[in-house]
Amino acid sequence: MKKLFLLLAVPAVTLLFSCNPADKDDPEKPQEYDIEFTANVVEALAIPPMAAGWLLDMETDHYILTLSMSDNGYDTFGMEKPNSTYVIAGFFYDVPDDGSDVIKVADGTYRYVPGSSDAGNLVLEMSYYTKTGEAIDEWTVEYIEDSYFTDAVLTVSTEGGAQRFDFTATLEDGRTARAVYTGDVSFDEIDPGELM
Repeated sequence: MKKLFLLLAVPAVTLLFSCNPADKDDPEKPQEYDIEFTANVVEALAIPPMAAGWLLDMETDHYILTLSMSDNGYDTFGMEKPNSTYVIAGFFYDVPDDGSDVIKVADGTYRYVPGSSDAGNLVLEMSYYTKTGEAIDEWTVEYIEDSYFTDAVLTVSTEGGAQRFDFTATLEDGRTARAVYTGDVSFDEIDPGELM
C-alpha cells in the first residue's frame, strides 16, 4: 500500500497546513484558497504508539491518526487511482482506553506546532497533497503533484449527527489548500506488524 510505504519512507521534514485570509483587514470577506477540494471518500487509520514512535524515530505515548480525503479512494492494492486528488492529514491523538473497538475523534481544532509531539499536534511528515493524472500502466499512475505542507490546521465539528473535517494548509510552494469531508468516520487500528 503506497500510503503505508510513504509512512516508512517519509523524510523527516517539518511541514504543515495553515491558511492566510485573503483579506486580513476584512474578517467578513471569505477566505480564498489556491486549491479547494470537497472529498467524498475517506480512509481513516490509527497507528499505535509503538509503531508511531518507530515511524518517526522518537518515543511517544500517542497514536497517530491519519485521515485520507479523496474523490476516488484507493485501488484494491491500496494505491492511488488515476485522475484523483488526495489530501492526507496525520496528527497525534490520545485514544481513550475505554474498551471500545471504535476510534473516533473529538470535535476540536488540531494544528501544527513546530517541535511539539503533544496530542492534537499535526504531524507534517505524515501529511501531504497528491494529484494524479493518467494511468501509465496497470500498476502506476502519473503524479501531477506530490507535496508536503509547511503549516496546517484541522477543525472537526459535528453537524446533524455527522462530523465535518475541515483541513486548511500551506503547501511547500506557498499555495494554500483546503479539503473538507463530512460523514461518519471511524479510525481503523493498524497492526504494528504491518509497518515494522
